[in-house]
Amino acid sequence: MTPLTSSFEMDALVADARAELGMNPLDPEMTTVLAAQAALRRWQRTEISDRQLTSWAHRAIGHDGPQVLLDLVNADDVPDAI
Repeated sequence: MTPLTSSFEMDALVADARAELGMNPLDPEMTTVLAAQAALRRWQRTEISDRQLTSWAHRAIGHDGPQVLLDLVNADDVPDAI
């Protein structure tokens, strides 16, 4: 893999590697939840702002993502308080 490897090719390579190692296939919803947990840890450590967190969630997860993350995604839609 290189930085130029397409995401489609990367998905296939990861799936093949997991199968070769006897690991279960990745669950896309769980992968999204784990990515959100990592972003929340960065937010807790004040490495990213509230706005950066919600903007990331809106962009990376979207309104069609896991139900458990929709409040985080929707927070980006709330206008800033005056």
